[in-house]
Amino acid sequence: MVRAPRLTWKGASHRIRALLMARLRELRRSRGLTQVQAARWFGVSQPRISYLAQNRTDRFTTDTLINMLAHAGIRLSLTFEAPLNDGGRRMAPEYSRRVRVMAAEFVTTIKANEIPVGGITAFDVRGTRIAVANIGGTYYAFDDACTHEQCSLAEEGELAGTTLTCTCHGSEFDVRTGNVLAPPATLPVKAYRTRVEGDALQIEV
Repeated sequence: MVRAPRLTWKGASHRIRALLMARLRELRRSRGLTQVQAARWFGVSQPRISYLAQNRTDRFTTDTLINMLAHAGIRLSLTFEAPLNDGGRRMAPEYSRRVRVMAAEFVTTIKANEIPVGGITAFDVRGTRIAVANIGGTYYAFDDACTHEQCSLAEEGELAGTTLTCTCHGSEFDVRTGNVLAPPATLPVKAYRTRVEGDALQIEV
């Protein structure tokens, strides 16, 4: 959760866009995406990716940036809080509005021991089909659909260490990051953070 200090509405809007753009750039860097791949992953044109790299906040609305994150599988919402008065006097919005950005949270799913070592299990988490691989007792979560032709990675995937091969057409992914290791897939699968609380496996979505 990111809280902006009390700013003018124009200043708060600029800061929110800057924060969202920084998150988008971080996602692109972490997956090593080219401009063409990033445009496809975020669902925008290539010039938009150039503006993103140049930090051109004037080229984006907040809605556009949220939609780009949503296209990449990142859930995010904005909540605006504006107290109406202070000591009986109505406060001007530019001095009373606070902006809060709420992003992903950990969701409890199944018992961790239900996924055998070296195995992969898929299940729905808040409407998204997510696969989880157990590599030596460490759990890695990622989208179940291969980005090549949407084959189920839990059903069609073969694990060798941290490399997952989709046997439909031979695409390979690193389960730790979701990055593509071998074609024909060109886009990474989205990876999710995991943790074990007690005996429950939790996934950040």
